[in-house]
Amino acid sequence: MKSRILSSLVLGLILAAGRAWGQPAPNPPAAVPAHLASKPEVTYESPWYMQLSKLARAGIEEPVLVAYVDGAGTFNLTPEQIISLRDLGVSAEVLSAILQHDS
Repeated sequence: MKSRILSSLVLGLILAAGRAWGQPAPNPPAAVPAHLASKPEVTYESPWYMQLSKLARAGIEEPVLVAYVDGAGTFNLTPEQIISLRDLGVSAEVLSAILQHDS
């Protein structure tokens, strides 16, 4: 009895494998062309921007920040970086000094 059940089970597996074997392989996903592949966006942060952010986080006063801007190199701030500085508490006067400094 056990051998009959085992034989039926083995036969069923062989038949199922045979049907699956005869099926065409599923289509592999199409490769994305290199020029369409998404690339992570890299935002440049000037060393002057990073240092000014550090000073702002430390709570340095506005006159000191303006003096730092006057002696700094080019900031080249993006809109996101301007918003970030504002969120850190950098005043509009300091932000204006940066933009005038870069122009």
